[in-house]
Amino acid sequence: MMRSKPAVLLLIASLSLFPMGDGDRLEALFALQDEGDLPAALDEAFRLMNGPAETADPMVALVYSQLLLDLGDLSAPLDGMIGASSSEELGDYIKFNLARIFMARGMPEKALEQVETIRDGTPGAYFRYRLLREKAAIYGRLKLHGKEALAWSEIGAIENLGKQKKKEALFREALAWQLSGAEARAKRMYRAIAFDLTPNPFGSRALKAYKAMGAEDYPPADQKQKEELINKLLNCGRTGDALDLYKTFPKEKENSILLTQILYRARKNDELFCLADEVLKKSGAIANGDRGTVLKALWATLRTNDADRAASYFKWLGKNLPKDHKLFLENSYAMGCFHYVNGRFAEAVPLFEAVKADKKGQFYRNALYKSALSSIALGKGPEGLLAPLLEEKDGFRERSLYVLKKWYSLEAEGDPIPAGSYYSSVSDREFAKKTAAAVAVFRKRLFSGKIDGNSLIYDLYRAGLPLFALDQLERRGTELAREDAITRMMLLSEIGELCFEFPSDFDYRVGLSHPTPWRREIMLAAREEGVDPALMFAIARRESRFDPLAFSSVGAVGLFQLMPETAKKISGKDVSEEDLLDPLTNARIAARYMKQLAAVFPMSARIAASYNAGEDVVSVWSKSFGEDETLFVLLIPYFETQGYAEGVLFDKSVYTQRLSN
Repeated sequence: MMRSKPAVLLLIASLSLFPMGDGDRLEALFALQDEGDLPAALDEAFRLMNGPAETADPMVALVYSQLLLDLGDLSAPLDGMIGASSSEELGDYIKFNLARIFMARGMPEKALEQVETIRDGTPGAYFRYRLLREKAAIYGRLKLHGKEALAWSEIGAIENLGKQKKKEALFREALAWQLSGAEARAKRMYRAIAFDLTPNPFGSRALKAYKAMGAEDYPPADQKQKEELINKLLNCGRTGDALDLYKTFPKEKENSILLTQILYRARKNDELFCLADEVLKKSGAIANGDRGTVLKALWATLRTNDADRAASYFKWLGKNLPKDHKLFLENSYAMGCFHYVNGRFAEAVPLFEAVKADKKGQFYRNALYKSALSSIALGKGPEGLLAPLLEEKDGFRERSLYVLKKWYSLEAEGDPIPAGSYYSSVSDREFAKKTAAAVAVFRKRLFSGKIDGNSLIYDLYRAGLPLFALDQLERRGTELAREDAITRMMLLSEIGELCFEFPSDFDYRVGLSHPTPWRREIMLAAREEGVDPALMFAIARRESRFDPLAFSSVGAVGLFQLMPETAKKISGKDVSEEDLLDPLTNARIAARYMKQLAAVFPMSARIAASYNAGEDVVSVWSKSFGEDETLFVLLIPYFETQGYAEGVLFDKSVYTQRLSN
């Protein structure tokens, strides 16, 4: 349970007056960790570790080593830790952390000494994965690239390892083989990774390496194959590779439809506008591809808020699109959205009304919703406007139910707002109480089976070392009781390997739907930048489900799904995809970004929306949609961003209870 700082200091002071048992010493240390004051925890661990020899505790040495890593302390003494590494049960973990510390201090030979003395035993899969990663890093630093490749190969062979981890292992194995001189082997592996056309952070780098080694089959000679490959590259987020491949087209084979898609997906707005402006200058026949280019450019004006461009593109499309053309209604919807985001609801309504007339059209539900909200914003009552939305599913019904209840005191028939909805969390006065009660039940069920609160596994968990706790549990290899299975799921969730959906009602599974993996990294980053940690956990959950190797279809990387260009702008220095795969680096840049956003938008909804859609467009929305946080969310024009903001705010409300409990 989190304690106030005075309470923590009082606990430590009181314990120093009386003889302390192991549990009391650890309790004082864990209390500081719970508080998030890692420097004070480090001081306390050092004091305990350097006390009388008869009171030496390997757990304290282990916590001390982890705190050194978290705080990046490269000068602290290690003697007490090295002595504690002979412990039968905790020695392996202390050696593992010592190896990481030696690597951080630029001493790979000493790091190798530590990992090579770790017992073979039967480590669990997740500790084995982390240990092999560390070995591979050490071998790489020592230029033992053959051994490095074999370590990555072993990682790829671990059963039940996540797909992204296997992709990373394959790429790094290829790189190690290349550095060892086995170029033919490396080239085959690079090719396999380069043409793995699913989202992964290694495809582009593998393609670059493959081309540098003399790719005989790239780019494809056949034009149709090129176009098919470009579409696949776009679908897996490799817009840069798609654009590079397009540039190999001969002049007579250029395809404006395909180029439009690439520029739009790559957010190359200026280049897209140039393409559209050329179409507007044409005097000859108008092709479908020309219309598609101008329409995409119209959508891009929502990113730049360029009113003159939007008006000219809309007018041109109105002249050149027959009413029965498939793009005719999309033109009206796009321009309606432009007026809507600028608060010109009276101009938006007739455009949305025209679109919603086609009940089979792809924009029907969206136009129905925006038309209703625009009319209500203009002072028209909800009768008749929201009724069709109440028959819809998912977010449309939830939002409409909330509007009726909040602003018109009307109760609609049918099912209430689901417990897992943002609108439930802001309308249910008992939400915080229910969440806290569910978390309390979850905590009560942990360590209540064969593995109890007196076990080493429990102490490792309390020390903030869930990876080592899970390893101890897996080493037992015994059949677990039901409550032990819940404990195992919790430990998996706390190392980022498991994340449930929010349950249909409040029960113990709330603890598994909103875990706190990478807790040290996120809490440290939040503390450094003065950002709400509940918001950080909520964004990490929504962005990556806590997978540090996550890679999106638009090229965002890591725990907080940062774009390399954005990360470079925030940090003021070059940041590679490689850097962003490190959880602490990723969390620190994300925290700094959130701090910058908070200075402009002192409201969580706007911070969340900016994180998803960009600061510029949210600045426009902020001027148009007023100060009420929930009304702002209801009016967000991009449904992806609206759903994202709703999800982040809901998760934040749960994490606020989870972290305070």
